[in-house]
Amino acid sequence: MEKPDAQEHAVDEPEMIQAPSGEMYTKEEWESPVFANGPTRKEVEAWKEKYGQVYFTPFEDLIVIWRTLSRPEYREIVRNQDLTMLDREEIIADKCVLFPYDFSCKKYTENGRAGIPSLLTEMIMDKSGFIAKTAPIKL
Repeated sequence: MEKPDAQEHAVDEPEMIQAPSGEMYTKEEWESPVFANGPTRKEVEAWKEKYGQVYFTPFEDLIVIWRTLSRPEYREIVRNQDLTMLDREEIIADKCVLFPYDFSCKKYTENGRAGIPSLLTEMIMDKSGFIAKTAPIKL
């Protein structure tokens, strides 16, 4: 009885790619968008490796992928006393949004979507650890 050829068997198995997180993906999954017209899994995994935590938020006709804000970035933004709260929200959202690639708060606020920067900033601040999950507990 003949043994199967090792090379012949390897052809049947798809090429696998290991993400820095340890998760395994086929080459097709790695190079395919994570959602229609979105970034590839490869891009998302690169963002996760660079920034740590990466999230997505679906709006009515828009999917936004964003990262958390670092303490030095936060310090730089709040240091400028000339900025209003709305200015700060827009700077945070513009800085942390990774996708759409051409995202800008100005683009969305001028088209009647004025709440997007505020909502994104609230989520970014929450996941960046700037908002307490519970009320303080008296000891």
